[in-house]
Amino acid sequence: MGDAALGGLEVGGRGAGVPVGKNAGAVPVHMASGAAARATSYLLLYPVDVLRTRAQFLAGARAEGGGWRVGLREVVRREGLGSLWRGAHLRLLYTVPAAGMSFCFYEQALAAASGASQSGGWTLALALAVRLAATGARLPVDIAKQRAQLLGALAGEEGGQVAKSTIRGMRGLGASLADLRKLSLGGDLLPCYRASLLRDVPFALVYFGGFEASKAACVWTGAAENKADLGVPLTLVSGGVAGGVASCLTIPFDVVKTRMQLRNLDSVRDALPASARDASGAGGVFASMRTIFDRHGVAGLTAGLRHRLMQVVPSASLTLTLYEAYKHALLDRLGGADPPGIPA
Repeated sequence: MGDAALGGLEVGGRGAGVPVGKNAGAVPVHMASGAAARATSYLLLYPVDVLRTRAQFLAGARAEGGGWRVGLREVVRREGLGSLWRGAHLRLLYTVPAAGMSFCFYEQALAAASGASQSGGWTLALALAVRLAATGARLPVDIAKQRAQLLGALAGEEGGQVAKSTIRGMRGLGASLADLRKLSLGGDLLPCYRASLLRDVPFALVYFGGFEASKAACVWTGAAENKADLGVPLTLVSGGVAGGVASCLTIPFDVVKTRMQLRNLDSVRDALPASARDASGAGGVFASMRTIFDRHGVAGLTAGLRHRLMQVVPSASLTLTLYEAYKHALLDRLGGADPPGIPA
C-alpha cells in the first residue's frame, strides 16, 4: 500500500484520479478490503474497548473509593463471557462502511501525493466532508454502544441506585432508543459531536500519516527496499507505532467524549454512586477538560489510556496488515495489477 501500489492508476484528462483500465475495480476493492480488515480487528479486540469505556467514565468513582474493577477476569466473573462483546453489533453498523470509505480516500490521497492523480484537493475536501457527516451519523450508535458497555458495571455496586434486574431491562435496543430520545440536539448531542471531531480528525491524520512515515523510515534505515514491499512484520510494527502515537495525542479528547456521551443518559446517571456524579462531563469540550483536570489531574485526562493502547496498537497493526492482505487477495482474484504491500 505504498507509492508503488499506485502504479495501476492511470491519469488522463477529466478522469484524473479515477482508476481506469484493468484496475477499474480498485475503488470497490479498497473499500471492501478496508471494511473487512477493520471489522476483523475490531471484533477481536472489542473486549478491551469495553474496559476503556468503563475506565474513562468511572474514573471518578474509582479514584474516590467506589470499588470499580475493570479487569477482564472480573467482568467475565460478574457478568459472563458475552458481556465482553456487549454492544459490538451496534458499532459494526458504523465501523464497516466508515472503514471502507477511509481506506478508499487513503489510497486516493496517496495517488495524489505521488503524482498519479491530479485530484488531491478534491479528494481531501471530500474525505473531510465524509468524515464530518460520518461522525454525526455515528454519534447515536456510539452512545448506545457505550451505554451497553457500561450498564453491566453499574449493577449491584455499592452506592448504586439500580438493581441487577432493572439493569437487565435497560440492555435492549428499545431501552437504548428511549434513553437517546431524551437527549436534545443542541444541549446534548452537539457538544458530543464537537468532542468526537476533536478526537477523530487528528487521530486519522496522525494514524495514516504516521503509517506512511513509519514505512518511509523502514526504507531509509534499509530494513525494506521500498514502501510497497515491507512484509508482514514491518507492516505490523509500522501500523502499531502509528496507532499508538495517535492514541496518546488524542486521549484527553477521548476521555471527554466518553463522559459527555454518557453523562445525560437517565439509566446511567441513576445507576451511578453519588461519588461519581460529578460535573466532569458538563459544559463544552474544553470546559469539561478543565473540570476533569481540576478534580483528577493528569490521571483524569489520561484515564483509560492503557486500555486504549491495548486496543488501538494491535488493532492498527492488524487492520493495516489485513488490509494489504485482503487487497492483494481480491486484486489477484480480479486480475488487477495493484502491487500488494504484503508478499504472497
